[in-house]
Amino acid sequence: MEDGSMATHVFRPTVYHNTLAAHEVALLVAPGDRVETSTVDAAGCDATGAQVAKRGNPLTGPFAVVGAEPGDAITVRILSLMPNRDNGWSSSRLAPNTLDPEFVESIGAAAEDARLVWQLDRAA
Repeated sequence: MEDGSMATHVFRPTVYHNTLAAHEVALLVAPGDRVETSTVDAAGCDATGAQVAKRGNPLTGPFAVVGAEPGDAITVRILSLMPNRDNGWSSSRLAPNTLDPEFVESIGAAAEDARLVWQLDRAA
């Protein structure tokens, strides 16, 4: 329940991380606060298509919650999620860590990394 003291933080990332390792906290929030932010695609490209981070699923954050300690359970609710451009993409190549490498080779999966572009209807 909101008591009026909860803040909404508008966070515009300038640094992205490609690991789930410990990194310097990007934003400290209180329990119940909201965060409005953005992220980049798996290739590190922003809403304009400019590459602003290394490819490999760059992450936004990390965020820390005041009073939370290692081992605590927290709840995160995603209230809204919207694409930031009119297209998305995927690779025509199976990532080597998605299936056993021998199986990927046996089915003759594409070795090249062709990008398949998908048009999105953001209004829908």
